[in-house]
Amino acid sequence: MFTRKLLYQATAPSIPISGSVYCGFDPTAHSLHLGNFVSILNLARLAQIGFKPIAIVGGATVQLGDPSFKMEERKEPDLVVIQENLQKIRNQLESVYGNIANHGKIGQPLQILDNMDFYRETKLIDFVSKVGRQFRMNSLLNKDHINKRLNSGDDGLSLTEFFYTILQSYDFAYLNEKYNCTLQIGGSDQWGNITNGCDFVKKQYKKQVYGITTPLLIDKNGQKFGKSEGNALFLDVSSKHNMKQYLLNLADDSIKDFLLMLTFLKEDQINSIMEQHKQNPEKRIAQKCLNDELMKMIYGEENSAEKNQILYGLKRDRLLNMSAAEFEKLAEEIDKDVVIRVSKQTALIEVLLKIRSSKSEIRRLLQQGGILINDQKVDQLDQAQLLHDKYMLLRIGKRDVRLLIFI
Repeated sequence: MFTRKLLYQATAPSIPISGSVYCGFDPTAHSLHLGNFVSILNLARLAQIGFKPIAIVGGATVQLGDPSFKMEERKEPDLVVIQENLQKIRNQLESVYGNIANHGKIGQPLQILDNMDFYRETKLIDFVSKVGRQFRMNSLLNKDHINKRLNSGDDGLSLTEFFYTILQSYDFAYLNEKYNCTLQIGGSDQWGNITNGCDFVKKQYKKQVYGITTPLLIDKNGQKFGKSEGNALFLDVSSKHNMKQYLLNLADDSIKDFLLMLTFLKEDQINSIMEQHKQNPEKRIAQKCLNDELMKMIYGEENSAEKNQILYGLKRDRLLNMSAAEFEKLAEEIDKDVVIRVSKQTALIEVLLKIRSSKSEIRRLLQQGGILINDQKVDQLDQAQLLHDKYMLLRIGKRDVRLLIFI
């Protein structure tokens, strides 16, 4: 089942549609990523059916580190970096949710809170006495995400990490009391934390609250998208090109699930798109549709998949006959994230290392004929030539094309 169906089946009729729904986002990096986008979209979907959406930016919980299915403890965070990340993620939540709300015609605004504000005036002894006695060690130790860490090696689980689930549970109780929050959502890796919160609210306030977890977004290797997994597709503007390339290169056998999970398109619309796609799979109709929908919701951008198509049609004969003015006009018409402006003293290998992960990958691409400069395969980077002593069309693999401008 896809995320949308899971949400609607869970809320109607088993979960009463009243009050607020929340999801937490710890500022562990400078940007949210595609996995977080699923949760933001789900907040918007639930707002569509009557809930008031709340996003928690975890200024407190990030200092402890969520141990959920992590093989080792996070490093002690830098508080200055946390504050910088927190503000960036708050801004990103406002922007992305705003784009989603505009796209999905959702009138309910997103409320953003920092859970550090829940604890600023809290005294340690009072908190441990009031909250700690509601948790039973045997129950916590039996949670999968804690049990796995306890048995993962010599390091085990620190008290700091162990306390994370207690803070997340208290967040739910605080939101229930102050904001009538009756529902918490998250990825399936948050099941243990969410159920702990539901149990705590029931014990503390004798109220019934609910939790929904949805399948994690996974890559082609079955790994979840995330920072600690090293495969995060960040939502910041500087990562936009990488996001586009990923979406446009999705495998045909997974594209329907992504359309269901990541868009507002109705199921009959998606079925129609998939039929068109099957008739001409080389045109990647479904991938372009997904890309356009996400670019609108993440960046507020229209028709993004088609914008750079002119680059793919530029053959060598045409390139050699283009004037400098034509290159400048081209740079204005295409997405700014595919135009790379660098100093003439910059070596081409340095430019490539900004686009690809390692020198070994670049060597492999050169050996396989996977790098084209001005529509001509090269096996050595010193074969590169500038057009008008300034411009270069760089193609890496089948679908990654950049316009380089040396100044």
